[in-house]
Amino acid sequence: RNFLIQNNSKSFMILVNGRIVIEEYFDGHAQDAVWQWNSAGKTLVASIAGIAEEEGLIGINNKISQYIGSGWTGAPREKEDLITPRHLLTMSSGLRDSQLLIPATLTYLADAGSRWSYSNVFQRLMDVVAASSERDFETYFNEKLKNRIGMDGYWNEGIIFTIFHSTTRSMARFGLLALNN
Repeated sequence: RNFLIQNNSKSFMILVNGRIVIEEYFDGHAQDAVWQWNSAGKTLVASIAGIAEEEGLIGINNKISQYIGSGWTGAPREKEDLITPRHLLTMSSGLRDSQLLIPATLTYLADAGSRWSYSNVFQRLMDVVAASSERDFETYFNEKLKNRIGMDGYWNEGIIFTIFHSTTRSMARFGLLALNN
């Protein structure tokens, strides 16, 4: 037997062996309402980066500038060139913590791989996947993951964050995919 518990501040769901056994919604939230994944969206981006690597589109240890060009940070070129997809996935880019992902705010603090920091710079992986797949990130995401497992939802590109929104059932659907390897 396998169990999956899906929870956000507006819903609660328990699945046993892939079947919903409890599904509750709160504060006006409903089964067909979407909710933002916030930091859980990092898992979606990491999954898509893994698919892109598996397809030979990206190399986890190649420099980011190989895909999106140089100058994507405010770090000196030799320090920027140390940053790889692996560093973005592990939040060890060495860049200053910043919510706003523009070169002026992505400045050098330490060599890539030497400092962990929870920040939004991982979102540059979306640019890497888009450039290497020659389509926008959401199109690649939809083709390779969302449509294949029957998720609903969309990426909302804001000024600071790009966040995935979906129903609770789609969150659980992705959870089942992960649970079953």
